[in-house]
Amino acid sequence: MSSAITELAHSKDIDIIILCEYEMDDDVMLRQLNSDTPKYTISANITCDKVKIFSNLNVDNLEMVSETSRWTIRKVESTDKPAFLLVAAHLVSKMNWSSESQFGEAIIFRDAINKAQTESGVKHVIIIGDLNMNPYEEGLVSTVALHATSDKKIALKQQRTVQGNKFEYFYNPMWNFLGDESVGDVPGTFLYKGAEHMRIDWNIFDQILISPSMIASVPNKDIEIIIKSTSFSFLKNNGEIDAINYSDHLPIMVSLQLDLIKGRTEI
Repeated sequence: MSSAITELAHSKDIDIIILCEYEMDDDVMLRQLNSDTPKYTISANITCDKVKIFSNLNVDNLEMVSETSRWTIRKVESTDKPAFLLVAAHLVSKMNWSSESQFGEAIIFRDAINKAQTESGVKHVIIIGDLNMNPYEEGLVSTVALHATSDKKIALKQQRTVQGNKFEYFYNPMWNFLGDESVGDVPGTFLYKGAEHMRIDWNIFDQILISPSMIASVPNKDIEIIIKSTSFSFLKNNGEIDAINYSDHLPIMVSLQLDLIKGRTEI
């Protein structure tokens, strides 16, 4: 798996690599990533053991804001670009948690993001990771949780008012990947094959959520579900995910155009 990650990182010139449920040796991963030109380092965690970040950015450009065992929030900043918060997450799984409990965790997650925005003074946010929920589930769409809409026009209204309370939006472009006629090469990032009467086959558990001020900086055409690299295919011949040789989740990739962030950086 490390060879496939390395090939993707090099061929697509990826600046920040986020790995969930990472079980490889850090030194092995770094040797692979730096096999051509030494440039990647590990961005140190404090309490987060579910997510690892490798980056070719200066360590000072990924300032820790807050962290738990399942997510880490970093302030990404450079001298000539607006700062934003990068939230990398691996939320609780449906294997061990009920939908109601996942919803509760999503509320706690959103509260942590709101707090990080206040403490850092940065309003621009991008969330990326394995959220273990589909875009249409309560934890993603509820006002008190992630409040992520599929409609850019709605998201650009910034917030929704319910019973006199204002709730900030996120935009969720991953809705565009649902179904056979979707924009991607595959209709999801995780395929469930359980023999049950009620099941969702293809799921979009791995997602990118964007705050309204960052929508222009993340064109939908620059968001991908990756199914192969130059030498590796993450799908078997029958179209199913090759979980044995790689991962049971497909990787996603996003390109940011930070010059297009709208509005002030600080709140």
